Formats: sequence, C-alpha cells, structure tokens
Amino acid sequence: MTDSSLWAEVGRAVAPALPAVTEPQSPLQQRRRRGFPVAMDDGREAVELVRDDGVLRWVYRPPVQELHQGRRAWRSLGVDARDVVQRFEYPPLGRNQITSALVALDLQLNPNRGLRRWVGGAWQPVGAQDLATIQGRVLLLVHGTFSRSEMYDTELQATPQGRQLFDRISAAAPDPYAALLAFDHATLSMAPWLNALDLNQALAPLRSRIDVVCHSRGGLVLGWALKLAPLPVDQVVFVGSPLMGTSLASPYRLREALDFLANVADAISVLSRGAALVFPPAMPLAMGAAGLAKVLGKVLNLGASLPVADAVVGLVPGLMSQSRVDNNLELERLFPLPTQARLSGVGVVFKPDEVQQPMWKFWNRFSNLADQAKYYGAELIFRQPNDLVVDTDSMNQLGHVARIPGTDWKFLGEGGGTHHCSYFRNADAIAFLEQRLR
Repeated sequence: MTDSSLWAEVGRAVAPALPAVTEPQSPLQQRRRRGFPVAMDDGREAVELVRDDGVLRWVYRPPVQELHQGRRAWRSLGVDARDVVQRFEYPPLGRNQITSALVALDLQLNPNRGLRRWVGGAWQPVGAQDLATIQGRVLLLVHGTFSRSEMYDTELQATPQGRQLFDRISAAAPDPYAALLAFDHATLSMAPWLNALDLNQALAPLRSRIDVVCHSRGGLVLGWALKLAPLPVDQVVFVGSPLMGTSLASPYRLREALDFLANVADAISVLSRGAALVFPPAMPLAMGAAGLAKVLGKVLNLGASLPVADAVVGLVPGLMSQSRVDNNLELERLFPLPTQARLSGVGVVFKPDEVQQPMWKFWNRFSNLADQAKYYGAELIFRQPNDLVVDTDSMNQLGHVARIPGTDWKFLGEGGGTHHCSYFRNADAIAFLEQRLR
C-alpha cells in the first residue's frame, strides 16, 4: 500500500540528486592499491526508507569510507534492496550545523513568516499600516508542526459544510469578522514561546478584538502569546492542541516517532490518492519526517539497536517544548493562562479499523490497544487514547489541575474517520466552529 510517488516527490525536495563525487576522499597510497573500490571516495551519507515486516522504517547509512574504516559499531536492519522505498543521499553535516539544517528544513516546509491576510482568494502579506486600519473583530488562525496557513483553507474547503464556514469567516465584512488573519511560523528550529514573541510583535499595531482558532502546536504558540503579553483576545478554540504535550515528542521515542510519522504520511497519502488538493495533508508529514531523518540520522543511529540519549530531542527545540514528560519545564511555566478569553477545545480518539482500512495496520505497533502485549511494547509511543499525533487527554488540560469546561469541550468520539490531520473535515467539528465563530 506504499505510495511510492509521494516518497519520490519528498526525495526530490529533501535530498535532490547530487553530482558524482569527483574529489578523492582517500589517501593517494590507498587509492593505488589493487582492487580499491571507487565507492570508497564517496563521502555522502544516506537515509533509506525501508519496509520491514509491513512497517516503514528509517535506516541511516554512513559514508562507505567510514564503514570500511570501522570507526563505529554498526548494526542495522537486514534490508533487502527490494524493501527500500526511497533512498535519500546528501553531504554530511559539519560540526554545529544541526540548528542551521533545522532552519533550512523549516523554510522548506513553510517559506512564509509572520502575519498574512486572506485577500482575493489567497493569503497575502499584511503590514503594520494595514493592520492599524482594520475596524471590527478579527479572526486569527495559527497552524501546527510541519504545517502552514494554507492548511486551513484547503481543509475547510474540502467539504460543503467547511466551504460554507470558510466563506462566512473570510468575507471582508463587519459581521462576523472584518478580517481573516493567519500566522506563519517555524515549527522545528524554534520553541513555541519564541514564535509567540514574534506573534505579539506582529499583532501590536492591531486595534481590534480577536478570536483565535489554533491547530495542534499552534495552541502552544497562542498560549505563550497570552502568557507573555496582554492581548485583546475574546475567545480561543484549540483543535487537537498538545496543551500538556504529546507522547510523540518523548525524548527516548524520537527514533520510533520518525518511523511512525512516515507510516502515518504514507497511509494518509493512500487515502487521499486522486484528490486534487492545493495542500495535501500527507506532504508536510512526509517532508517533516524525511527532513528530520536526514538531519538527525547520524546522531539517532536510525535503524540501529543502540539506545538513544534523552539529550538528542533537545536538538529540536520545536519538539522538545511539546514533549509529554513530567519534567517539561516550559509547559510547567505556561499555565495558568492570564486571560479572560473563553477557551474551547476540540478532540477525538483515533482508532482505525484495520480490516476496512488496511493502510492503518501499522497502528497497533505504536499505540496501546487491547492486543498490544503481542508486540512487547518495543515500539510503543502512545500509552493512552490519541488522535494520531496528540494524546487526547492533553487537549483539554490547562495545567495539571484545570481543564477546559465540559460545555466548551467538543469531543468528537472514537473511530477511524477523523484524525489529527482531518479535524476540519469533520461535520461536528465544523458545526462547533460555526457556533463559536459568531
């Protein structure tokens, strides 16, 4: 069921074809030896996306020269060439280049930064002078990890109910909103509170009252914006937001998380096959997983049996900040939120039917279902109900004690129809937004 076309496109974007290595990497004396393999002079690293026992996994391949020199103890999955879905080759990162590589990956995922306004059927940059002239209420949209603002119009316009809602909230009229804004931000190289500083600065010229809809990590960005400065916000709707973190960003499960994201992207791509989407939901997940595998492949020892140090996830600030662990000091400081705004939330429990939707067969390997014992928990990421990306229990927590009130919490139930990437296609979720955004 693998979507090879998806991964080929991701390969072209994340690791475009490189020219053959022309500069010798090996000493002259070594190159003169009989039978010297030419491949030894190829200093490129690689990660391969392979299919192993029905599950997609990432495997790191060191440069050939490094393997022959025996500089590292290496034990990877025994992979037949026929099991390789896609190979990503790239020059090795230099010292202290992980941060710059994450910045570059963020720009690949979303080249836009700051506030944009929906004008003439598209998102357009908006400056301080334009913001200052807006009279009337404003609706602000904040996207999540790997994503961009185009997600909102693409997803909402995928169903008749969503199109009706989007047409209403995007109309340049005083009722209900004088303007529709969206905030684009880096999601891997920066922590949410840093994004929040940029958001507060961008909103400073605005003189209007604001309603906000946040998806996923966007809820943490908005939460920190409220924490760091007084904002004229009347209400916030958190949609699938990891308000108290997500197990997917657990420090000691980052390797499994990258495998999991590859499988999720592949399944969504299969489900979306044939749909003409401006912003297909599988692409950002696939790009994010492949990009992180490329940047972190060496330090994570992808495909190896060696343990991963907790400190590795700290190399990705955007993930570390939303890790669902007891000692996440950022989330400890976030709550309570100093705001009088009405806080609402939307969540779901994703539990696919593997018979009806065989592309989700991998799900049991990563999520704690009734028969999880047969997998020995080796790849377990989620130990409680979740929406595919975020633990459902985290979505309405406002700290360790407080929660979003029951009247403001819209639980969409349990099943395989709605997941983290499809909230804005769910009729009940749209009806809830329709009711709140008035």
